[in-house]
Amino acid sequence: MQRHSILLVLVTGLSACSDGMTQQEREARDAKAVAMVEKAQEQRPPLEPIYPEPITFADIDRADLFGASCYMLHPSGGHMIALAMNDDGYIKRGGEMVRLAADKGSAQQPYETWSNYDGRDLSMRLRITGEGDQSGEETVDYPGELLLRDTFDREVFRLTGTVQCGA
Repeated sequence: MQRHSILLVLVTGLSACSDGMTQQEREARDAKAVAMVEKAQEQRPPLEPIYPEPITFADIDRADLFGASCYMLHPSGGHMIALAMNDDGYIKRGGEMVRLAADKGSAQQPYETWSNYDGRDLSMRLRITGEGDQSGEETVDYPGELLLRDTFDREVFRLTGTVQCGA
């Protein structure tokens, strides 16, 4: 709606000018101005890869994120880089925990988690892709994939590895 309002004001303002142009010349000028505005609105910023930081026990304690969850383990050190819970998902970026809301219309996964989580400028897909193996008294390891996308639905991070779920 806002885009159409801008275009209407622009076209109306341009057509109101009486500068000795013919109707055809004004229409051509107006069409060019509209095309320039539309092109400017379609431009996207450059793709910025995201590298999630390790989520530490201190982060979990500080945000009180205890309970049933699934989390992506980084293959290099086994630290957690994405956390999925019933209502929210989290990654750590720029030293801050980024909260994402559960998409409860997406596939439900073990421990009352979901495959998709959405935030203001980022979405997270944490998918389990196979059968799990008991890895601890209350944990199961699954093969899985973490995918992060930006506001424009462009892939900014992907990792295949172990998704660990537990209570």
